[in-house]
Amino acid sequence: MKREIILGPPGTGKTRELVQRLQEAFDRGIPPEEIAYLAFTKKAADVAIQRSMQHFGFQRSRFPYFRTIHSLAFHENKITSQSVMRHENYKELGELFGWDFQASYENFEERPNYGAGLGDQLLRCYDLAKAKGVSPQVEARSGDYPFGEFAIEHFVNQFESYKTRNGLYTFNDFLERPIDLELRLVIVDEAQDLTHLQWHFLRESFRKVEQILIAGDDDQCIYQWSGADLNFFLKIDAQITNLRHSFRCRENIWKMCNRVSSKIAKRYPKEWEPVDKGGDVIVQRDPHGVDLSKGEWLVLVRKNRALRAYFNVLMQTGRIFHDGYAWINEKTWFKGALAYMRLESGHPISAQEAMALLKVTSHATKKIELVQFFWEDFIWQWSDEVPKGYHPNWDYACDKLDFEHVAFIRKCKENGEDIFSPGQIRLSTVHAAKGGEADNVLLDMKLDGIPLKQFRKDPDSERRVWYVGISRARNKLVLSGAVKNAAVDI
Repeated sequence: MKREIILGPPGTGKTRELVQRLQEAFDRGIPPEEIAYLAFTKKAADVAIQRSMQHFGFQRSRFPYFRTIHSLAFHENKITSQSVMRHENYKELGELFGWDFQASYENFEERPNYGAGLGDQLLRCYDLAKAKGVSPQVEARSGDYPFGEFAIEHFVNQFESYKTRNGLYTFNDFLERPIDLELRLVIVDEAQDLTHLQWHFLRESFRKVEQILIAGDDDQCIYQWSGADLNFFLKIDAQITNLRHSFRCRENIWKMCNRVSSKIAKRYPKEWEPVDKGGDVIVQRDPHGVDLSKGEWLVLVRKNRALRAYFNVLMQTGRIFHDGYAWINEKTWFKGALAYMRLESGHPISAQEAMALLKVTSHATKKIELVQFFWEDFIWQWSDEVPKGYHPNWDYACDKLDFEHVAFIRKCKENGEDIFSPGQIRLSTVHAAKGGEADNVLLDMKLDGIPLKQFRKDPDSERRVWYVGISRARNKLVLSGAVKNAAVDI
């Protein structure tokens, strides 16, 4: 077996390199059906398929093994969706044994988003223990859980009994059943984020593979809290290929990246170059004093809770922004106001826009159900103060909107924002922005709470988070807030 690690520092074209390696494999006569491309998320696997289809002209059906590792294990082990623990099963389990499950567990091919209930937290402990290859009792002692060893032991006994009795599997159970595929090439992307259990599955499943390419960057491993086994990645016996030229970071931002990575004790040494000279690194203590009105901005924070302050500032200043889940003008309340504006100006709206409109106004009802609606397709009921045939302004018509939302839309219009299109400001945690980039990045350096405790316990892991945040910037990096961040020490 030929093993090779492809180390891709920020913006060095790791995906481009992997596409080139696929091209070389196809040129050698290896068909897509004998190649596995294993990504960390379903979204990343779909991107790999789309790029391969566009680049090489193959049909989607010819990529059966371009998947997440969990999806591959699920399909090749012939597990059916009826055999997977779903929301109704957790509800029944909770009713039987008194465990409170608050989250929804419907997407069985992706890592669950655990809720705040005791059952959710016990399940998180159980899953992480499996992912890390440790006992649930060890995980309960090492993590920040609202219970002790006795509770998790009790839960595991009941949970395992329930699964066995009903013939059910969970997310990590798929990986305990290695497969046997005679492939010629396996590509493992974002390998620094794989768990102990995922590495075990790969090692047992691909003993007969001719060539394995393992792509990643240990400096960007920021999921150790969820089980990423970085030590395994750092100890792989393989040829090392280091991608050296960044297509993203300009020189001054590149220097800041190296300043942080040089403080990481356990890592692969790397030599890489910036895309070109220049780049701005600015320290500004007041993050809300940064002018975000020009150009593309990515605002990064360490914790979800910190996003709220930026959300409030942007709502007050009237800028179209992405709140980490959707563009603000894609929210139902905003879409309802936009639908009224379109109708008022003589344009049609869709059935979905009509539904949004009816949620923000009490003045309209639909005459009939249509695919496309015009002004005349609604019955409008105005007060006696409105002249007949007159179309009131949107802020009068959308009387169900609260004052904050009305003020925000008004401010956006005053600022000349294109309220019908996506904006240029995105809010995100560092973890959610991994893989993304922007011309300008505002990085809130505040380090407190659990991340600060994590830093004191494992400095390297926290430094990697800040390295990822800094390296999202192409042209300008603004460091704000608590710039004396102990993990980065700038």
